[in-house]
Amino acid sequence: MGINLTKRNMLIGLLAVLSGLILLRAVRTVFVYPLLLVLLAVFVFAPLKVCLPTLCFLMPFANIIKLQPGQISLFTVMFLIYVIRTLFKKNSLRRIFLISLLFFAAYSFVFSGIEKIITIATMVCGFAMLHDACRSDEYDYKEVLYAFCAGIIISAVLGLMKDYFPIIASFVKEATQKVGQGEYVERFSGLCGNPNYYTMDISVALSCLTVMISKSKPQKLQVLLFAILSVLGILSVSKSFLLVWIVLLLLLMFYGFRNGGTAFLKLASMFVITGIFIYFFAKESVDTYIFRLTQDSGGSLSGLTTGRTDIWMNYLKEIIKSEKVLLFGNGLGNMLHHAPHNTYLEGLYYVGVVGMVFYGFVLKMSIPLEKYPRKFIFYLPVIVLLIRFMGIGVFINDCLWYYLVVIILSLKYEARTEKHSVQGNATNN
Repeated sequence: MGINLTKRNMLIGLLAVLSGLILLRAVRTVFVYPLLLVLLAVFVFAPLKVCLPTLCFLMPFANIIKLQPGQISLFTVMFLIYVIRTLFKKNSLRRIFLISLLFFAAYSFVFSGIEKIITIATMVCGFAMLHDACRSDEYDYKEVLYAFCAGIIISAVLGLMKDYFPIIASFVKEATQKVGQGEYVERFSGLCGNPNYYTMDISVALSCLTVMISKSKPQKLQVLLFAILSVLGILSVSKSFLLVWIVLLLLLMFYGFRNGGTAFLKLASMFVITGIFIYFFAKESVDTYIFRLTQDSGGSLSGLTTGRTDIWMNYLKEIIKSEKVLLFGNGLGNMLHHAPHNTYLEGLYYVGVVGMVFYGFVLKMSIPLEKYPRKFIFYLPVIVLLIRFMGIGVFINDCLWYYLVVIILSLKYEARTEKHSVQGNATNN
């Protein structure tokens, strides 16, 4: 699907302006107000097909585009405005979807309480956004994906420079990894402050890029984005990211050999560029990876999973020993002493079996795709997301809806591409 040049330049210009305003906001707090005015103008008046990629671009900045730490992010406000606008589109909501959504919201409200109203509202908005993205043909998948990648990269650059911006440092906490007796190294996490959530963004973006690169001769922009995002992910020293990244590289090698010729050479150049970037910008992180893997290789399962299995068992015990928690949950966000670090357990603990049934039904109603692609490779982002769910909890996190939107738009794009390819072959024959 082609991209209209004028519209593409308009989006690039908008993202450049927002990047400049965010940079100024990192210098002086007062610049958050012109940023707010521009965002309001965009999300109130701009076409929805511009608003969605803009939201995906802004997501990695959500932690700093707010007045003060701990307050609601301007990103969440824009998310709400965008969803409200989609609701006024003609025939935007099917009755069964609306009824199921209201039932889930009411259920969550009863068992979570009034104090969780913002969380419930955000989840409702997420379902509505996903429903609109699936039903509408106005969104350009490539624009959405590239805007998402650009947001990750630019926000990561700001994160790397946070020592020069005290305001950013006040919003973002550092994550560290012990590498010896009294020795620690910093685990990079962009503007997120949490390496696991940070690498979730990168994992989804890389898996979508892998699908695009594996289909045919990779484009230079795709190769460059893959290399840069790989380096940024390596800086996190996340074992779960490393696993996903290695799988993606192996798949790319397989499809590179299969496609052969120019495609293989471009992939080889991508591996070389990625390796050079890692050597110059992430060598210390590689050394830390080696230390972590060496230390964990002969240890227990708890050590291999960085203590996650112990946390999972604690949540399982709490779920099993209480019929109320098992059936109806403990309420959204009402965790134990530690976060579940598992989206599946998190959902079950928060809303119970009954709530998960409601959740699954609403999710199914939110994704009314008429046609799915047939090839396995096109489902790679789905598989990556399901794997990463094992080690991180995003059940009530805003980012989940953007991962799902990007992936669903990817499936729609690939299904349309397959259809055109089949029709073209039939015509030639």
